[in-house]
Amino acid sequence: MSDIRYIPRYPVEARKDPAVAPAPWDVDRADWPGAAEVLSGAEARILCAVLLCLCPHDWLGDGPYRLATLRIDAAASASAGDALLVRELIGAVEEAAGGKFGDLDFDARTDILRGLEETPGFRRVLALTIRHLYDDPVVWAGCGYEGVVGCHPDAVRDNNNDLDWLPDAESLIRGAI
Repeated sequence: MSDIRYIPRYPVEARKDPAVAPAPWDVDRADWPGAAEVLSGAEARILCAVLLCLCPHDWLGDGPYRLATLRIDAAASASAGDALLVRELIGAVEEAAGGKFGDLDFDARTDILRGLEETPGFRRVLALTIRHLYDDPVVWAGCGYEGVVGCHPDAVRDNNNDLDWLPDAESLIRGAI
């Protein structure tokens, strides 16, 4: 079971199914925005600043937000509609901030985002943020979620049957029931 990734974090240790491939990006590098396929480096940094306002957690470092940014970029590379909406929001926040969204404090950024919350771009970025930020074992652990059942080395992964009220599948196949 050496392929299971352990992410130690208070209050629990979260595990992700080892069958799921890890993210291909190193978000701890200073040049992480360069990994974006659709967004420019500047756009990726702005989007990351948006994510920090949409789902603020003081116990969470920048890594999960950067990873979610690159996952949203990957979604945008797979969908022209997503790319359009993500860029629409980035353009709107930059316009509202006079081209300095990344330099504003949290409250000023949040005020700008509140003014855009009815736009399609905001709604799509919020949905993508929730999907991609909260699908991270680091975030799971900080929220107290231990991860997928069966991913702990001591847990039984196969033959997990807690639906004992259902008839046995083999009996159904044989027509015994």
